[in-house]
Amino acid sequence: LRSAEARLAVVAESVRTRGDTVQIAGWRAKAGEIDTLELRQAESSLEQAKASLSSLKQTISQTRNRLALLSGLAPGALDSVLTVKSPKVPEPAKSMAVGIPADTLEQRPDVRAAGWQWLAAVARTSSAKRERLPRLSLSGSLGIDTLSSGKLFNPETAAASLLAGLSAPLFDAGRIRAGIEERTAAQDEAWESLRSSVLTALSEVEDALIACQRSDERHATLERAAKAARDASRLANLSYKSGDTDILTVLEAQRTLLSVEDSLISARSDRAAARVRLYKALGGGWSDA
Repeated sequence: LRSAEARLAVVAESVRTRGDTVQIAGWRAKAGEIDTLELRQAESSLEQAKASLSSLKQTISQTRNRLALLSGLAPGALDSVLTVKSPKVPEPAKSMAVGIPADTLEQRPDVRAAGWQWLAAVARTSSAKRERLPRLSLSGSLGIDTLSSGKLFNPETAAASLLAGLSAPLFDAGRIRAGIEERTAAQDEAWESLRSSVLTALSEVEDALIACQRSDERHATLERAAKAARDASRLANLSYKSGDTDILTVLEAQRTLLSVEDSLISARSDRAAARVRLYKALGGGWSDA
């Protein structure tokens, strides 16, 4: 939204400048200094710039409606909140911490989920391995009368339970071994999933950091280009007023200025978006703590 609003301001200023050029061309045409062709060329350039205004206004209105939809509101509900006198693309921090701790990746939901899934798989594998051990269990009730009468164990029942507990793992060895192998395979799969999630997170963070660096460089370059284009357009207008240059030089300088300033706004938007991508790649940002 702010990018479209900033573009609208740039085009509006270009329309104003080209309008001044058309007015000067009209005066010179009446004075016989130039022919009608130059005047029509200036008028055509002005109308082309005006045509961009409607497209940008449409984009702004539709973007506000999308923001309202994302907020669960009706179209136009946020117009009063989103309208500002001097719209500009949000400026990110001028400097960033170079060393971002790797443990910040634990903030990512996908990495946390993969980690817990692996721990759960490890626990299931351990549980399957414990089935190889014989289990002894006591059945029946334990009461005061049993303790007092010395009838806690029935020798025949105890011997039978012991034999069953010791022999059960032997008879079920194939099932237990298959269960262990299955759980081990699931554990390995969960580990690979965790490893893949961490590698994906590292790749996304690295890509976002590169985007931040390169977008800063592109923005700085375009700022210098925009300054030079503004000076060129101003000098061309002054030369045209004094009759030292033709209309084509002025129109070309104006078109170049509009193109460079539009690219500058795009670079500002990309620079802010790169920080957003880094914030998301880190699972919600980072802190000094």
